Formats: sequence, C-alpha cells, structure tokens
Amino acid sequence: RVEISGLNVQDSIYSGRAVAYDGTASVRTSAGTDVTDKVTLIYTYSGKMADGSSYPASDNAPANAGQYTLKVAVSVEDSNYTGSVEYPFAIRPASVVISVPDCIYVVGETQTVPDLYEFEITGLLNGDKLTKQPSFTFTDMSGKEISKGSIDLSREGSYYIVPAEADAGQLDMIIQKIQLKITEFAWGSGLL
Repeated sequence: RVEISGLNVQDSIYSGRAVAYDGTASVRTSAGTDVTDKVTLIYTYSGKMADGSSYPASDNAPANAGQYTLKVAVSVEDSNYTGSVEYPFAIRPASVVISVPDCIYVVGETQTVPDLYEFEITGLLNGDKLTKQPSFTFTDMSGKEISKGSIDLSREGSYYIVPAEADAGQLDMIIQKIQLKITEFAWGSGLL
C-alpha cells in the first residue's frame, strides 16, 4: 500500500472554468521509498452538481457549481502497488443580482400597476443566462405580501415590488426589492 500526496484542490466560486487540482503527485511506500516514477496514477472527478444532478466519474475536471471529489488512485493494472487518496472540494454558486429601478406613479395618472417591469441583471458569466425570468410580487412597507389589485393608485402610498421566482441555474440569486411610490406630484414639476 502506498501514500499519495502533493496535490491540492481549492474550493472556489463558479467562474465557468473547470476547477482542477494543482501540485505534483508524490507516491511513497509505507517505508518512505519514493515510487512515483514506478506507478501510473488515475485521476477521477465525481460528485453532485448544484442542480441536484450527478457528476459521473470522469477524468474531466468539473466547471459547474456543486460538491465534488477528486480521487487519485494507483492504476488497477499495477500489480505491485495499491493506494488512493480523495480530495473533496466545492464550487460555490456565483451571485447574480436582479434589480429594478424605483417606480414612481402620480395619483390619477395611471390606471393599473403593470405585471412586468424592466429589470437589470448583473453577475452573469460566460454567456450564462436566466433559466427562468422573474415574475413580480408586491408587499406593503412592512413586508407583508399583497395582491397587485390592492395597490390604490388614487391616493399616495408606498409599496415594494419584489422580483421573484427567477432562476439562473448554478448561480445564487440576490433579489433587490424596489419601492413603488404613489405621489401627488411628479418629480421635477417644481411643486413641493
């Protein structure tokens, strides 16, 4: 039985690039004899991706968010030596921020609150995109969810619009709620 050392796999944040080991493998017998040049090592990655699917055993390093293990083992074809070592590592999801500009309505000028709003996404990498577009929910200022129909556009008030249900696969969603304000005067009208 041999001991394999000298390698490292760092936890990282999803970047779209494969996360592989660094270092150089060293193989020693229990007596301390270096047999690195006498064995063939097999490098196998496996694990579970952030979406819950399996990452089947492969010599290709993973790139997607998930929990993985690199197993380095002496080839089964080597009859003189046996041994293996495992290096667990994680690729954490990167953060994506969805934000919507504050909305200001003037009393009496708007009849209904829209279902959709323009939104901005920051943090998508390497051609990643949302796998599910956001819908929008509404809350009062205390954070209690309310229906869109309960927003009274005939009088002043403040509410929050919350982008919801968006998904970017292996990316953590950071949702920024924004304020929906109903006011008597339009900004810039000169009236205070």
